Amino acid sequence: MASTGYSHSKIPVNPLVATLIEKDVGNNVRIIRGFVGPSDDDATVVIYQRLDRLSDKVEIPEADILHHAEAPHSPFGGVILWVKKDAEVLINRVEESEPSNGPLKGEMRESRKGRLRMHVRERDVCTSNCEPCYSPPCDVCTSSCWVPLR
Repeated sequence: MASTGYSHSKIPVNPLVATLIEKDVGNNVRIIRGFVGPSDDDATVVIYQRLDRLSDKVEIPEADILHHAEAPHSPFGGVILWVKKDAEVLINRVEESEPSNGPLKGEMRESRKGRLRMHVRERDVCTSNCEPCYSPPCDVCTSSCWVPLR
């Protein structure tokens, strides 16, 4: 290979990548982003992924958190957690429903998964590059920086 006169040693190593490699995080993780909230016990970390829906939370055993870091550019103190993929994570989501004497209001679309066929309401989707969603108009938040939990 021909030498270009450029030395790799001049490029600084990303400290986060170095830490994740040192901790042997690997590919067997899921990334959870959000805001740490109060927990009922010291062994569990509670994450709220949206500030406008504090009834929705994710409970993670602290022993299954491999690494944590502050979310970049998060004005409200968001965090990023690297969690073991096989961790027993408890997801609490509250869905509000309105009593109805007739069909559901709003635009409906058909959704199919295998033999299952459902009619679901359309939702606005907020997207974010490396930011937790905290915008009130968001119904569904997606981000290229974290894996959504299902």
